[in-house]
Amino acid sequence: GSLVLVGQQSSPGAIALVSVGGGGQKTYLSEPGLRLQARGISRDGKWLAFTAGRSQADYAIYVAPFDAGRPPLAAQWIKVLAGFEAHPYPRWSPDGNLLYFGSRMDGFNCLWAQRLNSRTKAPEGRPFAIEHFHLPTLALGAPSFSYPLALAGDRAVLSLIERSGSIWLLKPEK
Repeated sequence: GSLVLVGQQSSPGAIALVSVGGGGQKTYLSEPGLRLQARGISRDGKWLAFTAGRSQADYAIYVAPFDAGRPPLAAQWIKVLAGFEAHPYPRWSPDGNLLYFGSRMDGFNCLWAQRLNSRTKAPEGRPFAIEHFHLPTLALGAPSFSYPLALAGDRAVLSLIERSGSIWLLKPEK
């Protein structure tokens, strides 16, 4: 409520905390050689989802305990998904026991989720599809590599791309 996680300008690849009231910014989490990007704090305020990797093509999605006064140690990071499995914009479910994400695991950009242990947030089982978008006329635009997913209570806001075409026949005049 009173803090925002952002990418830090002065130290690229680090996550900073910004106080909403005072606007002050301080480095929260950094790891030499890795680009970190905050993706969301669980609704109960106890867990952070973020991506960490050497590049935008080589990353993983992690969760870690969140405490604004003390960043999690690297040993506390829990790897949830590898970059080849998921796009880099995971979102917490309202109860904090799922991470929603976009993925092309089945060859199409679809909405997926990964179940997390309610106490430890370690992944349980394999990711599973929430909604498939396999039609050539309807494609999922977000969540993707470029656009995040928005969640609100019992709703998900997705960007869908609807494609259609027309064939026109013209009889040229002589």
